[in-house]
Amino acid sequence: MADTIPFTDDEILTQAAERFTEFFECSQFWRNTELLDGYSVYEGKQWLAEDEERYKEDGLPIITINKTAPVVDSISGFEIQNRTELTYTPRMVGNEDARFADVVENGVNYIESNAQSAFHNSMAFLDTLLCGVGFTDTIIDYNKNDRGEVVEERFFPGFAMWDWSARDKNLKGANWIAKAKIVDRHSITEEDEEEYVDTGTFSFDDQMFLNFFNILNTRISLTVVYDYQWRKLTDVLRVKNPFMTHMNDDLIMNYAAEAQRIYKINIEDGSFTFEPKMFRQFKAACESLGMEVGRPLKQKRYKYYRAVIKGGRVTERSENYSQQGFSIQAITGKYSETDQCHYGVMRAAKNPQRQYNMAMSDM
Repeated sequence: MADTIPFTDDEILTQAAERFTEFFECSQFWRNTELLDGYSVYEGKQWLAEDEERYKEDGLPIITINKTAPVVDSISGFEIQNRTELTYTPRMVGNEDARFADVVENGVNYIESNAQSAFHNSMAFLDTLLCGVGFTDTIIDYNKNDRGEVVEERFFPGFAMWDWSARDKNLKGANWIAKAKIVDRHSITEEDEEEYVDTGTFSFDDQMFLNFFNILNTRISLTVVYDYQWRKLTDVLRVKNPFMTHMNDDLIMNYAAEAQRIYKINIEDGSFTFEPKMFRQFKAACESLGMEVGRPLKQKRYKYYRAVIKGGRVTERSENYSQQGFSIQAITGKYSETDQCHYGVMRAAKNPQRQYNMAMSDM
């Protein structure tokens, strides 16, 4: 699959480096006022440096009574107590539809339970309350199951990067999104060590993420692995299902079963969607069997890709395993049109909390 994507390694690295740089330039206000300040207040580090210095010079005590954390925790707890559960209801009344709905519902519930989806979504919701955005990533884990298991994990919003032009809820309009994963350099396999040598051609500001580990940097050597995902509009052709009028032809239906596997289509659908090259192959095969394929309708559709970047090099690149969106999903709070960033309830809670601390110190 890696060889089929229409991007070279240099194109991916150039695109990623430009987008990461733009993100850090645009997100500086959000990182300082919403991310770092929001988490500091929640964790009890609530005094501004200038206020703390002034109170020390005046000989006043520095008193911190964290009123904000219980409020935020209560909102987070309310979300946990009111989690929604997805149910599947058959549109048609019948045994087959009902059985299918039961299988799908039980399967989805098993996957969500096994992936601990509710737990990680709740953690991402708490992040949203503190800084305005929360993130989860869905991956396929092969450690316990050779066939793979779906695993969902929340990660710290400070390790996320995204298309800053996205203004809509949950960043659904973002054209790219990325996650920085911090790893111990000594844990890298021998095969990957060469890939961690930065060529210097493409610059990635690892220190923006490693600053969160400044205490540990003296003891272990850390590096950053980037999971970069993006989408691109591509041309597709939509054509009416030509098998509908040949359901009684065994030869054609045998080919329909094969086409369903090759082209990932459902022969019960009213229409099929193909990339231009695949459509030409499908049309030629159908016409060789005497079927007439109608004139296709040209459309645009997003195609999703991903790449893993280590040490300034692309080590993996492929189509994203989900073509319905990114595996990295966001939860967003309110959006400030004046500051051009998302924010959570912590924005309204910070100043009253600091005024309360100063009032208690004055008393």
